Amino acid sequence: MNDRQESKLTMYQKVLDACRKYASVYTGVPAFGQAVAQLDGNIADIVRKAQEQSGALSKGVTVEKGNAFDRMVQLTVMTAKAVCVYAFKTGNAELLSRAGLSKSTLYNGHVMDAVITAKNIAEEAAARAADLQPYGIDEQQRNALSESIAQCELLRNKPAETRDERKLHTGNLKQLFAAADSTLFDELDPLIDLFRDTDPDFFTLYKTSRNVIYPTGGRKKQDKQDK
Repeated sequence: MNDRQESKLTMYQKVLDACRKYASVYTGVPAFGQAVAQLDGNIADIVRKAQEQSGALSKGVTVEKGNAFDRMVQLTVMTAKAVCVYAFKTGNAELLSRAGLSKSTLYNGHVMDAVITAKNIAEEAAARAADLQPYGIDEQQRNALSESIAQCELLRNKPAETRDERKLHTGNLKQLFAAADSTLFDELDPLIDLFRDTDPDFFTLYKTSRNVIYPTGGRKKQDKQDK
């Protein structure tokens, strides 16, 4: 939901609150009461859809990123352990120090730091491809680690939703806002004139509530062009 839509939703709620405050005034006009109930439903639909969109998309991407990171960590630690055993066997203390790490080291740091560490381990393994073969780190294992690093980097920069998804969800919300606008323009706005003389306080509050305060700070009466 963009800023303008949030402003319109605020206006819808103010109108609904005004109508609820003066509910006793329009008991003799069932059509007005039905329109108020319809606006209430319009608002609920908009809020529900906005929550579904932001929650589902964010959760989906978060899970995907988490799975990719777990895969990279698993392969990195597996490879590092093999490198450490090789370093110990060959008496290479410097390599042993560079390759010594644990899962907690990767999980407790920043994602980008973990990616850099994984790349360093991958480079160490690639530089000793033949020597590490007896330790279970073959070409397939090295490729798997490289692919997991690339996938983690790709998802790290992936937006919460694609352009097509944004277009689809924006369209869904526009339809719901159009339905709410119709309730106001085609039903409540015409019927409120019935109370101009009989209950001016209700009439004035309703009209005031129909003003939309947009993010720019301007205030204007919503018209058909805002639909």
